[in-house]
Amino acid sequence: MRPAAARAAESLGAIVRAEARAARAAAARIPQPMAADEAYMALALDEARQAAEAGEVPIGAVVVHAPIDRATRRPLAEPAVIARAHNLRETTQSPSAHAEFLALEEAARALGAWRLPDCTVYVTLEPCIMCAGLMHQARVRRCVFGAPDPKAGACGTLYAIHGDERLNHRFEVVPGVGREESQRLLREFFAARRKGAPAAVKGAAGGSTRAPGARGEAEGEGVDRP
Repeated sequence: MRPAAARAAESLGAIVRAEARAARAAAARIPQPMAADEAYMALALDEARQAAEAGEVPIGAVVVHAPIDRATRRPLAEPAVIARAHNLRETTQSPSAHAEFLALEEAARALGAWRLPDCTVYVTLEPCIMCAGLMHQARVRRCVFGAPDPKAGACGTLYAIHGDERLNHRFEVVPGVGREESQRLLREFFAARRKGAPAAVKGAAGGSTRAPGARGEAEGEGVDRP
């Protein structure tokens, strides 16, 4: 008969191997970061098209909540979109009605909390100072954006609010996801505006969306927010 110590060691080894297999299986079910980022950015781009339909500069945003265990860094639940919004500055005549600002406010209402440490913000244009500051205040985990904004970008282009070590919170920034489509929507929107054409921003299916009345001007790879 085998010693009890040997049997216990073998049993422990089997448990460890089973846990490792379970961890690998769980990891396989989690989308790869870039693929997931592209999928969520596609939703933000849908919001940008809705903005164009409303005569707003085509910028959209979504907020994804992915809670994790702080000790183990393991996910506690599947990631979920808890907020989505697009520019409504002209519609509401509110200076704060940028897509990501509205989405963050909706996310806070959804979670019943102003701190959003388990959230990632996806936005089609690099956040401005106001919106990057709000992300800092909300303690977000990440911001993923599409097109850089050379005239107002505050997440790496003109300023780097997300990484400023003088502040009491920093967050990860991933630029360039969905960049080409984000820029295309902006270019076509402002080209239509310059020509006075009411329908010029093409949707994903080849249709067109209305683009009257927005303020701002596309230039290079960025845009002046209205």
